[in-house]
Amino acid sequence: MKKQKKPNLVVLGILTLITILSWVGFSAYRSFTSEVPIKVPSEILEPISPTLDTEALSKVDNRLFFLEQELAEIILISSPSPSPTASPEPTQLPEEQEQATESATNETNGATKSENITQ
Repeated sequence: MKKQKKPNLVVLGILTLITILSWVGFSAYRSFTSEVPIKVPSEILEPISPTLDTEALSKVDNRLFFLEQELAEIILISSPSPSPTASPEPTQLPEEQEQATESATNETNGATKSENITQ
């Protein structure tokens, strides 16, 4: 029996697939292991002058410094206590006064007359 040979295109496809997978794998590995170059602005890279600014140093000496314990005391002392706030209270509306009408006046007068008659 004769062995059948694989077609050349299949072999070429398998080798191409292995090459592509290796390429992607090595690229991923390189991107995870390589360091990113740091971009520093040119203003920061400029050299500084070696002379001391005595005026700035004297300003630092004249400043007022507090220790941590002193800061805690200052914060506790200077914090204002909460002031009571006025809460809204409902106000009483003036009661409506009934206005006497002629029919109401006649009815009340009629009631008093009937009371007088029965007595």
